[in-house]
Parts: sequence; C-alpha cells; structure tokens
Amino acid sequence: ERIDALEKEARQILELASVIGREFPNRLLIAVSETDQLEAQISRLQELEFVYQKEIVPELIYLFKHYLTQQATYESILIQRRKDLHKRIGAAIENEYKESLDNYYAVLAQHYEKAGEYQLAFDYYRRAGENVQGSQSEAAALGLYERGEAALRLLHADKPTLRNKGKTYRTILAGVVPAAIFLSIALRLTIAHMDGRRETIGDVLWGAAR
Repeated sequence: ERIDALEKEARQILELASVIGREFPNRLLIAVSETDQLEAQISRLQELEFVYQKEIVPELIYLFKHYLTQQATYESILIQRRKDLHKRIGAAIENEYKESLDNYYAVLAQHYEKAGEYQLAFDYYRRAGENVQGSQSEAAALGLYERGEAALRLLHADKPTLRNKGKTYRTILAGVVPAAIFLSIALRLTIAHMDGRRETIGDVLWGAAR
C-alpha cells in the first residue's frame, strides 16, 4: 500500500532500483534513469524509509531497507517492462564498469538471463565460471557453469539434437576430470558443435593442458 501511494516519479525510481537489486549504486541508477529529478526522488525515498545509504566510498550505494519491499516492487512491474529494464541495466553495467568488468560477469549474466538475452547470459556465466575456477571453490564455478548451461538450453530449446550432444559430452567427461572443469569443456564442445567446428574432447583437453 505504501508503494502504491508513492508519486509517479518516485515509484518509477523505486521500480528501477528494485530491478538492479537489493543494493544499487547511484552511478548505475543515474545511467539508466530517464529523469533529471533523480536526486530529489532518492531523497524522498530515504525520507519515507524505503531505502538508505549503505556506502559512500568507493562509490555511493543505496540499499532497500527491507528485502520484502524490493521484492514486492519488483513483482509489481509488468514482465515485458522488467525484461527491458534488465537489458538496459546490463548494457549500463558494461558501459559504466568497463575497466573492471570481470568483477561483474555473474551480475551481467543474471540481468541478461532475466532479460531473455540467453546468448549474452551464457557468455557471461561461462566467463564468471572461468573467473572463479581455481580462485574459489569448485562448487562456485560449477554453479555458474550450470547456470550457463541452462541459458544455453533456453537459447536452443528448439534443437533437441544440440541438447543431446551436450549430454553426451558431460557423460564422457564426468569420469575424467573434476566437475567444474568437465562442465566447462562440455560447454566449449557444444559451442563448437553449434558453430559447425569439428572439435573433439581430445582437442579441448590438450588445449587446456598447454
């Protein structure tokens, strides 16, 4: 009810922030908002205790005071508009954080997945998996690769032979290499198959070993 009572401009900023996430950088909000009243609307949302400042350094970040407020706001947005906002936010992250984009691969993957941009989601999940592989737990890398595989399946939902090919690669590799690595290789082989390249498991394993 409190959300419904907001003025139109404040409501739109709250909706945009909810799509960015529970935490949202002011820099990113500026990049995707289409108002010259952003500062005033954010101040209004702070006064009403919807959001508050979480950090100022190294950049200004706001936080929804209550998780349920963020979720309720997000769910109130029409599905197609949500998709459009996720796509805009993904593009803004690529532009605003290009110097340190590798820190945002997983976030970008999630935004593009929710935007229905499954090719971009797959690419970023794969990069995120490669990023954490070796530096974090194998489970973290595996989780990202699995999300990437799910995006790939959605991208090619009309191609059962491609799905079967991916399953075959996973079955063969499962007993040969650790889980995160085998799924990474299986995804690379599936991509090669999509592109019409004749790449074998041996080719990829040899390339990874060099």
